[in-house]
Amino acid sequence: MKETSKSRAFLRLHKGAVLYGLLLVFAVVFTQALRSPASSMLFWFLILYLPVSFLYVLIGRLTIQVFVQADQTRVEKMTPVPYEMRVINPTPLVFPFVEAILQMPQDDGIRCESRIMQLSLISLGSCTLKEETLFPYRGTYEIGMECIYIHDFLHIFSMYLPVEIYTNILVMP
Repeated sequence: MKETSKSRAFLRLHKGAVLYGLLLVFAVVFTQALRSPASSMLFWFLILYLPVSFLYVLIGRLTIQVFVQADQTRVEKMTPVPYEMRVINPTPLVFPFVEAILQMPQDDGIRCESRIMQLSLISLGSCTLKEETLFPYRGTYEIGMECIYIHDFLHIFSMYLPVEIYTNILVMP
């Protein structure tokens, strides 16, 4: 059975937030000191970037869809088991910085482990992972997707999308 995952924050700040803060302070000083159109444009870009990128990531969080499927859920040992995981972007927006936490079998098929996969979702497109594995031991194996993190373009923050879609494969002797 899978352990209960620790609670995750809805919105996480990254290293880019410190750089953004320093750049914003620089833009304020630069705007007040020079009073030129270029400094004003930099200042307004930095002011408008946060709400626009927050809205962009929020749209991604609300619209991205995930599907997990295995052709067979009951198999004998050493029988090939194909499975598929699909992340779909139904919007015309592009999400180039998506990170998925997957629960996948190890290469030897002894157990399933968490893996991190970087995805880039084009507009109205999807990203599909199709694999096949052999399980040498009997038992129940859980394959699926735990969660997704959607990052903004400058990696200032990311938004957490709890997915928790799994399929159980029962391996019999």
